[in-house]
Amino acid sequence: MEKTYPLQMCQWRLAVIWLLGSCVLFILMAFQVAGGKYGNEDQKAWGWLLPQVLPILSMIGGAIVYQMNRSDENIVVTSFAYRATWVVSLIYLLLVLTTVALVPIAEQEQGIKPIDFLPKMGPVLTGLSAIASSILAAFFVSSKPKA
Repeated sequence: MEKTYPLQMCQWRLAVIWLLGSCVLFILMAFQVAGGKYGNEDQKAWGWLLPQVLPILSMIGGAIVYQMNRSDENIVVTSFAYRATWVVSLIYLLLVLTTVALVPIAEQEQGIKPIDFLPKMGPVLTGLSAIASSILAAFFVSSKPKA
């Protein structure tokens, strides 16, 4: 029999990963914007970053609120589902962070405008975003009542 964890505990832990990761991304982007890294294209930079994290943050928030209203149920998830979701979330957030962090290097070493560098990782991030969204959605609906 596979080990299980309480759903609410897992959701809160995943929410912390996403909130902390998103805060780091927002702070890094804010420093780059404040330093004039994107020139007069700050809105495009934010327009690139926000869709990378806000949809998933919204889904996580909605699921937590939903579970708060169902506190009478003891719902559990498998350890594999939790660990897989945690790892995919971490990989995705690290790739988004790496993309934002590489902006100054791409500008200095390759002469690429910062706002033109961000979309270069688009295909990889789009694919991984789809995987992260799917696994998070499956995680939140793959729970079963405790036996």
